[in-house]
Amino acid sequence: MPSDNVITIRTPICMLYLVRGNDGYMLVDAGTWGHYWPIRLALWRNGIKPSEVRCVVATHEHPDHVGVLGKLQAKHGWTVICHADGVDAIREGRVIIPETRNRLGRFCAGVGRCIRWLLCFRAMEPDMVVSGDTSLEPFGVAGQLVHTPGHSEGSMSVVLDSGEAIVGDLMGDRILPAPGPPLFGYSLDVLYESWRELLRRDVRVFHPGHGKAIPADKVRAWLEAAGEPTE
Repeated sequence: MPSDNVITIRTPICMLYLVRGNDGYMLVDAGTWGHYWPIRLALWRNGIKPSEVRCVVATHEHPDHVGVLGKLQAKHGWTVICHADGVDAIREGRVIIPETRNRLGRFCAGVGRCIRWLLCFRAMEPDMVVSGDTSLEPFGVAGQLVHTPGHSEGSMSVVLDSGEAIVGDLMGDRILPAPGPPLFGYSLDVLYESWRELLRRDVRVFHPGHGKAIPADKVRAWLEAAGEPTE
């Protein structure tokens, strides 16, 4: 079960998360350009001052996850952390319409191209660019950042010592699209290997960017249904 140290911020577009550390909080993902005030409201509802947030992690470079990174950095001085394989899009403010696997994905990608202007975000320079496993101990959080590509090349997960992982769009448990792999992704083989890597790290609960929390047994069942090894 999810621990009390992970607070879910539910928005109509995606899930954002606050992680309680020893000396403040970490925000995971920054929604679209309109998500600044929902984030501030979530802080207020949970009795958290903006000054108590130490950093914000972008799980990947897509516009529904990095929308207000620049604003949060400029207004509050939060340390922004991104992965090296996705940082160019963030630095350029470049809206990426990702690769997709099926007709529904192609339809959604077409809609995205038509409303690209609604997905725009401010170009910004992250404070930290990481590549390999990176400890979150300097921010008072017991856990680490782990590169988990497949949805995008710059995808990474926040893996907590509690056995939880915040995984962005690495997977989802929703009616549409079907539960399991995300609608968008450049390689199912790479994606499944990222799932296995997190299972090997004893992750018991996966917190996705879209949909509800997913137990590890369900992830193993998805791998088995796809004819994939679970280890």
